[in-house]
Amino acid sequence: MISQLILYGVFALIPIYVLIESSGFAAGSFATSGGPGSFPTGIAWFMLGLIIIQIIRVALHGLKQSRKDTSEEDESSLSTPVVFLSLFWGTPGFFMLGTILYALLVPILGFVLSSTLFLIASGAFLMYKADGQIVRKSLLIRSVVFFVFSFGLFQLFMRGMRIYLPTGIFGF
Repeated sequence: MISQLILYGVFALIPIYVLIESSGFAAGSFATSGGPGSFPTGIAWFMLGLIIIQIIRVALHGLKQSRKDTSEEDESSLSTPVVFLSLFWGTPGFFMLGTILYALLVPILGFVLSSTLFLIASGAFLMYKADGQIVRKSLLIRSVVFFVFSFGLFQLFMRGMRIYLPTGIFGF
């Protein structure tokens, strides 16, 4: 239980950092929506709320477990280190590593290419995990769809909301 609480506390640092950084975004005089800082601020508050709910849930579960007879061995208390380590192996580990790699590649390759590569890798991983094989034809179709989706999202942010995303080495 303690390791889970520590992990959620570390995860809570991410939205707190986003809140601190996005509070300094300047909003133009014409902006009625709160400016470019309103979107990351809203997402950060949402993430922080979910983390707080999870911390409360884990703490209540721990209190319920502590009220049980202490002479009985509790399986959940014995498996806590395994649960903590399982966050870094298998599918969660793949996506954690992929997200870190994505964050490092966005300034270099730009939003469109980094997002496309992340979506292709995630889709291929999940499809392979489900079927045990990667079909080249569906990989090509998914790659095109992911590129169009990433480019469309890029255009929505750049032109529609005037929120500038990294363009990278190719200029888009």
